[in-house]
Amino acid sequence: MKFLSHVLAFILATVLAASVSTWILSHTLWNAKFLEQQATQAQLYPKLATAIPASAAASDPSVAKSGVTSIDPALIENQVNTLLPPILDHIRKGTPAPTVNLVDLAAAIGQDPPENGPTTQTIDFGSADTKVTQYGHDVDLVGTYAPWVALGLIILIVAVMRHHRWPTLSRAAFDTAIGMALLAGLFMIIPQLVLQALNKAEMKAVHDAVSPFASQLFNGLAARFGLAALVFLLAAIGLWCIYGISLIKAKFAPKSKKPKAPTAAPGSAS
Repeated sequence: MKFLSHVLAFILATVLAASVSTWILSHTLWNAKFLEQQATQAQLYPKLATAIPASAAASDPSVAKSGVTSIDPALIENQVNTLLPPILDHIRKGTPAPTVNLVDLAAAIGQDPPENGPTTQTIDFGSADTKVTQYGHDVDLVGTYAPWVALGLIILIVAVMRHHRWPTLSRAAFDTAIGMALLAGLFMIIPQLVLQALNKAEMKAVHDAVSPFASQLFNGLAARFGLAALVFLLAAIGLWCIYGISLIKAKFAPKSKKPKAPTAAPGSAS
């Protein structure tokens, strides 16, 4: 029974961690309105308005000769607000990837339209696009069904484990808390990993512009996972206390006395 308790606790913790993680991500990292709000709070668009031309000039001398030092922040914000929702839908639901009109974009930033090349650009993940969209679809399915699986496991544990139900549920909550804490730590170091790709001389302006936004976004995610870890830790302690109280009650509960067998009267026949 103890081995079964460990197995059920591990399975339940895995399902709970998946359920809570997808719920948090669906309201933050996979939510276009949330990302747009974070970008506005971090003043990302005004910073990119000067960072993009500076990085472009550092990468291409012809851009530097054009004299463009700033882009209208409203243009960047409009492009982000237009492209972000379909990009997220493309990842999670497999809808067609959005496209950018390069002619209109070049005109908006004061550049010549592309010559002898494509006039549109699809915003996808290149050769990894199929894997990314499949992963996003799988995660979306997990977020849909994991809460019901977790509820079914809890009912099963309560119904089958009897005296081990509380330790099993407590262990599952504690394991989930550990998982949430590990994810919180992961999201704290992700900004360094993401920004490392922009850690080049010609991309320094963009790096400096994006860095506050990335730190704010992922630190916020880390805080949410940390809060989830604390909630599950408190749940684990509470469930273990319930188990301890049940043991104390069982120990001091009055035991029913067995009736004594009647004794034969003296001189009676055997």
